[in-house]
Amino acid sequence: GAAKSEIIVDYNGFTPEAQEAFAYAVSIWESIIESDMPIRMQANWEDNLETNVLGSCGPETYYKDFKDAPFKGRYYPVAIAEKIAKREMNGESRYDMIANFKSNVDWYYGTDMNCPDTLYDLVTVVMHEIGHGLGFTGFLFIDSNNEYGAYGNIDFGEATSFDLLVAKGEIGGKQLVDTSFFENVSSELKRALISNDLYANSTIAKNRNEGLKPKLYTPYIFDAGSSIYHLDDATYGHTDENSLMTHAIGMAEAIHDPGP
Repeated sequence: GAAKSEIIVDYNGFTPEAQEAFAYAVSIWESIIESDMPIRMQANWEDNLETNVLGSCGPETYYKDFKDAPFKGRYYPVAIAEKIAKREMNGESRYDMIANFKSNVDWYYGTDMNCPDTLYDLVTVVMHEIGHGLGFTGFLFIDSNNEYGAYGNIDFGEATSFDLLVAKGEIGGKQLVDTSFFENVSSELKRALISNDLYANSTIAKNRNEGLKPKLYTPYIFDAGSSIYHLDDATYGHTDENSLMTHAIGMAEAIHDPGP
């Protein structure tokens, strides 16, 4: 479809074929995301990512309490904040999201979704990671000693716009950042984070999902970097139209649409 936004990418170390696949993934998001503000992105092609990590991406910074922010005291990834405020917030010399992709992977660079069963589809992985950079991310975690659940980036109590959606229970649902249900820095919050019973209480997503809240990936053993900020793999299998934002991808898996 026609572009509804502009994502400007600075490529660092990419081969021509990898850059072409990346640009194709960007063009898909541009046809979906609506914003009057350009979204600036740095993309790094490198070989020193962690084992079993194909790529990563996140917002460069977050903002709260800006003009027209829907909720006070909550942090919005810069791309969302600029869309809402309709102005440049972190300056044109800074990026809105930063992404890293592993160069020494058996990648498929095609854009036809005919990925062989011995390769990983680069377009799919790029689309997934841009989803995180656009805002599918947050500050919920379990501490390194596995004693408590909490939320916060620099200070306890900080939460993102996505964290506001996270609720326990498909019916009704208790918001995880509502301290009348879950005290921050508590064993109760920890149990919720590994309950396999968390959902994104998004009005738009529910309207496009037959009234059902999308189920989030919350395994019984907390997986930092995967838990909470992905869709549930068992609910949205590799053939499901909403499987792009599940936590893992297999060889030959090609998904070029984030789904309704």
